[in-house]
Amino acid sequence: MAGAPQVFKQTLSLPLFAERPTVALAAGAVLVPETHGAALGNGTARITGIARDASGAVLPGVSVELLDGDRAIGTGVTDGGGRYSIGGVAAGDYTLQATLPGFTTARLERVALAPFTLAQRDVQMNVGALTETITVAASQPRGFNAATARQKAGTPGGVGGGTFRGVAGGLAAAPSQAAIEQAALDQAVAASAADLGELFEYKLSDRVTIRRNQSALVPILQSPVTAERVSLWNDGMGLRPRRAVWLTNTSPLTLDAGSLSIVDGGAFAGEGLIDPVKPGERRLVSYASDLGVQVSPRSSDSPMRIVRVRMAKGIVTQDSLQRRRRTYIARNDNRDGRLVLIEHPVAAGWKVVSTPAPEETTPSAYRFRLAVPAGQTATLDVDETTDGSVRYSVGEFNDARLMVLVQGGANRAALEQALAPVMAKRAELAQALQEVRRRQAELASIEQDQTGSART
Repeated sequence: MAGAPQVFKQTLSLPLFAERPTVALAAGAVLVPETHGAALGNGTARITGIARDASGAVLPGVSVELLDGDRAIGTGVTDGGGRYSIGGVAAGDYTLQATLPGFTTARLERVALAPFTLAQRDVQMNVGALTETITVAASQPRGFNAATARQKAGTPGGVGGGTFRGVAGGLAAAPSQAAIEQAALDQAVAASAADLGELFEYKLSDRVTIRRNQSALVPILQSPVTAERVSLWNDGMGLRPRRAVWLTNTSPLTLDAGSLSIVDGGAFAGEGLIDPVKPGERRLVSYASDLGVQVSPRSSDSPMRIVRVRMAKGIVTQDSLQRRRRTYIARNDNRDGRLVLIEHPVAAGWKVVSTPAPEETTPSAYRFRLAVPAGQTATLDVDETTDGSVRYSVGEFNDARLMVLVQGGANRAALEQALAPVMAKRAELAQALQEVRRRQAELASIEQDQTGSART
């Protein structure tokens, strides 16, 4: 028998239960809506100006086009103050054309636009031949019935910016695009806008009847705006970018802040948030995760390199430069190409020297375009530099300091030639100091001998 036997009891009649592990949802499964900052500047150009008649009065409603040959690359409409704005244009020479019924077409040839610039070009419109045009349009029915509009469009009732609401515990079926557009045309309620200092207002041109226990989605603006599909990525999004639209407010009204519902190909694609957008301003709106694209960043730094050494009035100034690179690798597994918009963070003291230049710049990021074909990988290199300077007196210069400069990239032969007079004077100074110390030692020895003789 063992001295310390191991004994136990086991229950055989009770069932045994194995616990299943609890797996949390992936972090990317739920997206938190966010707004994206407006641009402070961009690598493209913007042109703005005021349209006036021969007497100098401003002209609202003038259609302005920026032409590259016969192709319009940008359009705008003058507001109540006669001002237009066309942005996001690549650098080059263009023709500016302005048209307004009753006036002759105005053209400005060879309008030169440079990157990262805002050009000012005013337009003068002259009265043309008098013509009469009769336009027949359907009149707006008085007493807009919100319930009828919802029945025609097939949308559930509710107050909001056109978002789909849950019905009976689920999501309501999205109406067809044709039904939405037809209902909007049938029951359109136009609105006019006015800027009030830093405020703006919308005024409905007709009365709206809302019966008891009913609600209405009242359209205040029906105007086409330009939008570019992109996939937006930054460091805070992880591996997957977000699907987004680069929205340019080409309407004459200010778009208020709120939520947006994106309908793509007649199907609901997602929702996003947006801040107020002024006429002519461009803004990003993200609404879904792009599950077919992956973005991975890589960073590399180079050591500080000395680029110049200056000496003046006994002061040596050492100028240095450091370079770093961040490479973004994007993989597109979708069946169509993707335009990935990379947001590179702005770092204090660092300057971007990449080619091509960023599309635009926000207070916190540079935005770069990266085209990624279907089923392929593309890379974007962002180079940055930072400079600094160190100052010290000539008296502090020695061989050790010279080695530091040489190891930092300075030309040793050029340094030795430039500093030869300084080093010669330092040698003379060192020899003089050595002679001074020798003389002081002799004086001390003589004083000691005289003191001893006096005592004797």
